[in-house]
This record gives sequence, C-alpha cells and structure tokens, in this order.
Amino acid sequence: MCLIKIEETARIATEPVKVYKILTLGNRSPFQYQEYHIGKNVPHINKDISASWGRTINGGYLHAYMNKFKAYTYIREMFPNVDDSSGRFFKVVEMYIPAGTEYWLGEGSEVAAECLYWPEDGNDNNINNK
Repeated sequence: MCLIKIEETARIATEPVKVYKILTLGNRSPFQYQEYHIGKNVPHINKDISASWGRTINGGYLHAYMNKFKAYTYIREMFPNVDDSSGRFFKVVEMYIPAGTEYWLGEGSEVAAECLYWPEDGNDNNINNK
C-alpha cells in the first residue's frame, strides 16, 4: 500500500489521532505482512526519505485510514473476489497516532505515520505513556 500525499509537509500530532488499520485476523498487515500487537507499533523497515520528496510514501511508515468506512471500502475494492462480509479474513482495528508523531495525510482518507498505538481496551487514555 502506498500513500499519495495531499500536503507538501508532514504533520506532527499534537494529541492522539484516531485512525483505522486494516489487519488480517492474524493481526498482520495484508500488504507488508507486518505483525501488529497491543501497544506501540513501528515500521519494520527503515524510512525511505527519498519517498518523502515525491508525491508517494511507500516504506518506513505505517498506513491506516482516517475514516472507518473508507477502510472497509478499501477491503472490498482490493479484494473483490473475497466475500468478507462475515469478517473471516480481515478486520478494521481502531488505533491512534500518538502525540509527537510525524504523519502524512493522503488521498482517499489515507494516512501514513511513524508509529501507531493499539490500545488494549480501545480507550486512548495514557496512549503516550505506553
């Protein structure tokens, strides 16, 4: 999954920003196959600084959606032959971009961040302290 930037510079979260991450039922990204867990998640590959100079962001960031509906729409568009109406293959998980984290906004409600925090109870309390 690559993000097409809609702004010239990255944003820095001043407070936790709610996002929605598409995962397999095994808690992996269906694109990079990186495993996600409760707590702080960071990319397993180094940030590709050169990607920031163009319009696309590819590696070194974790991708998600600002809108839950867009995340589910993307699943249907990317995997049209998979009937996932029962949630057998994918799920959309509420996560947060922690305060102080660099992130980029993209087309179609996409976001790419240096870190995503997955709260244990779905609550964003103390998100920056874990």
